Amino acid sequence: MTRVQSTLWHCVHRETKAVIYLFGTIHLPSNTIQWPETPVLSLIESSDIYFGEMDLDESSNTLNNSYHYIDNDLSVKDFMSEKEYDRIQKILLKAFEINLKNYSNLKPLLFQSLIDNAIVGTSTFPPLDIKLWNFAKRKNIPVFGLESFQRQLDILNQIPIEDQILNLRKLTRNVSLYRKKVNKMIHHYNIMDINAIYRYARKNLGNMRILMINERNQRMLKTIYQMDPGKTHFISVGAGHLPGNHGILSGLKRNGWKVSAIIPN
Repeated sequence: MTRVQSTLWHCVHRETKAVIYLFGTIHLPSNTIQWPETPVLSLIESSDIYFGEMDLDESSNTLNNSYHYIDNDLSVKDFMSEKEYDRIQKILLKAFEINLKNYSNLKPLLFQSLIDNAIVGTSTFPPLDIKLWNFAKRKNIPVFGLESFQRQLDILNQIPIEDQILNLRKLTRNVSLYRKKVNKMIHHYNIMDINAIYRYARKNLGNMRILMINERNQRMLKTIYQMDPGKTHFISVGAGHLPGNHGILSGLKRNGWKVSAIIPN
């Protein structure tokens, strides 16, 4: 685990002297969390190139959003009994004001984002990762994704619907506990405890953690290693991808980078 806790890091390659600024984000509205806004925006503005986890323009410009939905016109209802469907429908409506009938064709894994946003409250502010992407574009800084949008779709399609249903089932068994977990995760993010965020992500993903964390980290690191050492890059990824033996920080260290936490005043 990473000893020093921070969501913002300065990385310098020991031989090439290439410079990377690495920031751990969270996919929640930027006004519902605490983050080092001034140094982050300043470092983005001073960088040559900005990298997010994926190309958000490619994602938002996709005309066919069928990747969000269960294949073959099936719905969540087709993977559970009518009694269980009615139970989950009532729980989601009461606890989070989410009408399952409006999202019954949505892949269950994507429900978690709806629920998390319901917990933090309605906001007109974009998620933090989208805010940073748009800021870089406004400053005319070239923007790219560490992974392709298609790769993101491939990952989602590799997760069996039955496993996604299982996660939804577990979540709705104790919504008060899940609400506490989300609020605790937000607290960890606010105090920049990336180790705790990593542990939360690993436990929450269960059997999907290798696919969603470890394998993705390796692909993102491969992209980082191929970046032009003559340019300064600002990279934003989910905070849970930073720590751990298979995390991005450890990967950089093993490949000749010196990583130093930036602690905001």
